[in-house]
Amino acid sequence: MSAKEPPAKNFPLLSLPDLAQKTVMDIMKVLEKYKLSTLSKRSRKMIKMSCPLGSYQLEILASSIFICFNLSDPRENDQFDEMLILELREDDDTFPPFQEGAIVRPHQNYQETVPAEIRLLFEVFNKPVTRIFLIEHTPLIEDITRLMGVLEHKLTLVCAGTGRQNDQAFMQVMQQCNPVTKRLEMYYDINQGSTFDLTNIAPFTYDQLLISNSQWLSFPQIISHFMDCKHLHLRWFREESNGLPAFLERWMEGCAMEHVNFSIRWPIQLRMILEEMRVEHTVVDVSDYKIPNREIFKPREQPPAPPITTFIIRRRCNGQETLISQNGFQFFLSTNCRLLTEEEKLNPVEDFTDWDLSQNPFNGVMERGENFRIVGGGGGGGRVVVDQNSDSDDWGGRVDTDDSDSSGW
Repeated sequence: MSAKEPPAKNFPLLSLPDLAQKTVMDIMKVLEKYKLSTLSKRSRKMIKMSCPLGSYQLEILASSIFICFNLSDPRENDQFDEMLILELREDDDTFPPFQEGAIVRPHQNYQETVPAEIRLLFEVFNKPVTRIFLIEHTPLIEDITRLMGVLEHKLTLVCAGTGRQNDQAFMQVMQQCNPVTKRLEMYYDINQGSTFDLTNIAPFTYDQLLISNSQWLSFPQIISHFMDCKHLHLRWFREESNGLPAFLERWMEGCAMEHVNFSIRWPIQLRMILEEMRVEHTVVDVSDYKIPNREIFKPREQPPAPPITTFIIRRRCNGQETLISQNGFQFFLSTNCRLLTEEEKLNPVEDFTDWDLSQNPFNGVMERGENFRIVGGGGGGGRVVVDQNSDSDDWGGRVDTDDSDSSGW
């Protein structure tokens, strides 16, 4: 490994010396020993660790949500270069909002190590990695989609782009990912005024699809190409509300869509629309209902507020009861809702969002577990030392580089 070229700019984890790789794996195995998934979601806690790897500094951020490896040269004034960030979840049904501050920009030749990196995490944690984050990844998309096609795990691919050729890359990713993954989140700066011709494109069949910049979409395009997406979340959707009745009519006839959320350009008279469609509906108190994945449908352009209009409507195709609500410009539909039990009403569960965690990521401690330290570390080596006698409950996940120094904190 050349001293002039940080390995993070060439190859990530697998390019490190053997001892450095062992150090990282030891840290990860300790994290697994304390079961990251046992962290209370309501605690919003995170672990931060750092240790030297030769002339470089390795920083690991870990929570029950994701693990991020950063590698930097402390002799430089540059920020940490993100090497890899993967999300680990045991509940594959969750679809949390992706926070823009947690993205990673792949380095050159990244496609050569992504498969090995992901499989390495599979082996260490023995659980699925549920999300892969990529930015400016157009040259890599074929490698990533090929990898996702052969993996047996369910993966959400999170893609973002900020370059001039976003429009072409955006539709390329949308098409190529559809056959190999059922969960896709798209964060692209679509050029203002851009339009996409979907005539020769097959309808999308994602289980979960989030598009952060959907101003190019229209109701006819949603009806023709997105009705078989089970969970659809459109941000900055600015279509006129007069297209909503046609969308609801198509949905009432039968489709795979279970959840949808979008904004429209003008406030809607939802009651009037439903009455004109002769839809059987009943006004209910939304606070009495349990709505899975409701966190992803909180308005992003305005402060959250109780829905102005809420209905339970009966679907024509199968008689299924569905919650529909309107909050100003926001429209929300969910087929997977149910009345809260008396116990749930008395003991409400606090909602958890990644946003809350990202606002204060380094304040947490492990709820239980022994202290551990990384000792040694010179020349990329090191070993994990677990303090079996520690009774402290205030453990911050610190990795000490020696017996007296606690660099990185």
